[in-house]
Amino acid sequence: MNLRRGTPCQSPPTAMKHKEQEYAMAFQAGYRRTFLTLLRRSRRHDLAEELAQAAWFRAWERWDQCQSPNPVPWVIGIARHMLCDEIRRSSRFCRLGPEHDRPTLMAIDVRAIDLDRILNKSAKRQWQLLRTVYIEERPTAKIAEELGISRPAVHKRVSRALRAIQGLMNAA
Repeated sequence: MNLRRGTPCQSPPTAMKHKEQEYAMAFQAGYRRTFLTLLRRSRRHDLAEELAQAAWFRAWERWDQCQSPNPVPWVIGIARHMLCDEIRRSSRFCRLGPEHDRPTLMAIDVRAIDLDRILNKSAKRQWQLLRTVYIEERPTAKIAEELGISRPAVHKRVSRALRAIQGLMNAA
């Protein structure tokens, strides 16, 4: 039975109860599926639990926007977008602090040194573009405006830069 929309003659309190019942049924049917999708993608139980709750809360806030008779895939989409945002936030590079906070020689990651060498071999413009997109996390629209090119051209340049660096990594 499709419980998405109430009849127009319902009073506001009845419509609200209908919305709450509809949400409760969807939550019971889809919360575990949302959690398992996030767990499979992130491999972190705590993060999957937190994001599943946040996604269902955001879905409650925007419940009237969902047009589907089965809102669970819509909520899972919200959760996946939230996971992507979290991954982007957590993958920022950490800058080294004052001299006494610098890591010892034993703590230095050899792969980071290799990456640094590879990035130094890449073209300066490519490295600056990748830094702007992935480290500074500036939107492509803003980057396109600054460079005087279209957004698809920014995406194309980023993919070329990534391929060039991947080629350098394979050669190393």
